[in-house]
Amino acid sequence: MDSLTEADFLAFTRSLSNHFSYISCYHFNPENFNTLSKIKDQLAEFTFVTYHTHWLSLDKPYRQIGASYSADRRVNVSRSKKEGWAFELSIEVETLIELFEANHSELIAGGVNQNAYGMLKKLFVAAESTGIAELWYAKKENVIHSGILLVRYAGRVIYLFNASDPVGRKGNARSGMLDMYFLQHAGEAFIFDFESPEVDQISGFYKSFGSQAIPYLKVSKNRLWFPFRQIQHWRVSYFLKPNQVFAQALIRFKVHFKRADF
Repeated sequence: MDSLTEADFLAFTRSLSNHFSYISCYHFNPENFNTLSKIKDQLAEFTFVTYHTHWLSLDKPYRQIGASYSADRRVNVSRSKKEGWAFELSIEVETLIELFEANHSELIAGGVNQNAYGMLKKLFVAAESTGIAELWYAKKENVIHSGILLVRYAGRVIYLFNASDPVGRKGNARSGMLDMYFLQHAGEAFIFDFESPEVDQISGFYKSFGSQAIPYLKVSKNRLWFPFRQIQHWRVSYFLKPNQVFAQALIRFKVHFKRADF
């Protein structure tokens, strides 16, 4: 696939601007960050914000991948192995959603819109039906305590969603599942994309696996007529922002799934 040029981006964004007065957000792929950064000053009608995800290249031996873990992460992976977790593949995503609702949703200001869970189910069904989704659960005594959802597509493995209860967190189940996956796929020409939100505690967890912070740009636009512009600002502040951490990976995954160049 040919790289996109500055002229390509200018044509795309100007066409976008001509057709839409309001754009809530659009996340460009990280590969286009440098080119888009050069021309964003020519696009005054848009607001650009830089975010970061974290990438870990899997095209190396597992020993090299594991050596890049932080000291604390190596300790936690070792503890996970001693817990005796049973890691199993599944095609049943409801348990993962239930784990999230029971153990994580209350930590998100304003809660999570139930429509977001429905979106996740539809995305999983679509991804699983084409053979690109992997849903792993960590079990003890046949009880699920943690889960991770991965999507493998277009040269990347996307860490799309995860959840864990107190037993899973204490037993470092997610660290164990991720380490298991890196062991299984070490040496393959894939990038593991943690899809990290701008939350220090979460991004710190991903960095501890030796991943690198990779910038990408989010674009938005609000040229609605008064008072619709103010109404939309209020709506975003009170209804949309509480779900942004949850929805960010879903939004960007849809871009990957459609194999969008942008």
